[in-house]
Amino acid sequence: MTAVHAASGAHGYVLAATASGPGGAHVSEVYSSPDLTSWTEGNYAGGTGGSDQVLAVAAGPSGFVSAGSHDDQPAVWATADGRTWTAVTVPLPSGATGGVIQQLAVSGQHAVALGQQTTAHGIQPLAERSGDGGRTWQPVPFSAPGSGVSFKIGRASCRERV
Repeated sequence: MTAVHAASGAHGYVLAATASGPGGAHVSEVYSSPDLTSWTEGNYAGGTGGSDQVLAVAAGPSGFVSAGSHDDQPAVWATADGRTWTAVTVPLPSGATGGVIQQLAVSGQHAVALGQQTTAHGIQPLAERSGDGGRTWQPVPFSAPGSGVSFKIGRASCRERV
């Protein structure tokens, strides 16, 4: 396994894993449990073939959302029960040719996803948002803070260097 992610919520627990496959492709698997004692492999609708990788999973009031990429395009999957997953379309911003979602957060029916997009200007930040628990997505304007900004984890969240 190259990546394993876990989430817990009102609907139980989910583990999402990505393994390297033949020719550099990725294959994802997902497992759910109501109580952490028994696990069921989910039906992960990643598409018909291709390369899937799951890099984030989060729980919300409607179930679970996972995100990553499918064939070098940003991808999101949603489920109410952790067993049957549905692929969700994630539109790229204008001018982007590919991308990946690397982080995901859900609060109520609102979800945000961050990652990277490929553009004619190189790799750029990618931000997407959902107002319906991850069932539909739209790009959000987002750019790198620039060379004069540093981030610190902890009490101070951001400061500008002179």
